[in-house]
Amino acid sequence: MQLRTAVILCLLGGWLIADPAISQVADTYNPGLAEASEITWLGIARLALANAKHAEDPSEKQLQLATAIRSLTALVQLHGNQWALAPLETIYADPDCPNLHISYSTDGRLSWSIEPLALQNPVFADYTILLCTMESATARDLFGEQESAIVIELLDGRLIPAEPLTADHPLFEQLMRQTAGFYPPAALPAGAGIAFKQIIAVPELSRNTISAVLLEWGQYKLKMPYYENEVGSD
Repeated sequence: MQLRTAVILCLLGGWLIADPAISQVADTYNPGLAEASEITWLGIARLALANAKHAEDPSEKQLQLATAIRSLTALVQLHGNQWALAPLETIYADPDCPNLHISYSTDGRLSWSIEPLALQNPVFADYTILLCTMESATARDLFGEQESAIVIELLDGRLIPAEPLTADHPLFEQLMRQTAGFYPPAALPAGAGIAFKQIIAVPELSRNTISAVLLEWGQYKLKMPYYENEVGSD
């Protein structure tokens, strides 16, 4: 365990300063699969943050920050590395940070992300439309319930379920040609990702008011924490 910790500290770069004496053991350390996964995620996060720091194009910076968010979230949720919360919160405090949140299932086979869509049509003024993407990280197909809907958990404890796009919904006339795209997939092919949208009956829902987003899909009970709003996570 001491060797594993030493290697991670050596790779943390600007986040932590490792003891030079400890770094000498890294050459003889032979990590297992879990440790190798941690090191890979950490390497991706460090590279993405370095690229974001030097990016001149705002869209490129957002892309790199999104990659860092994905990697650091994996370190927290898949490997229990609570130290990754501090850089995550720093990223979310960056004014150029994309409004993107990512979470993983406890078995590591499923990841999902959420980001709000920027809609100019005034017909959507009373709503927030969220783009959700589910991705499989396994060689087996995954199966869930298409009738599932996300639930927004606010910091004050209130729950706001997404509204199904049924024939009596106020937005049905505008979106009826896209109805299938407003439900989670019934099946997620191995190694694939599928996007769908969800309707929240709150105008311009601020991420600063959200504690987590919940979704029950097949055997999965998924929870996506909004780490930037967590108290005492450092």
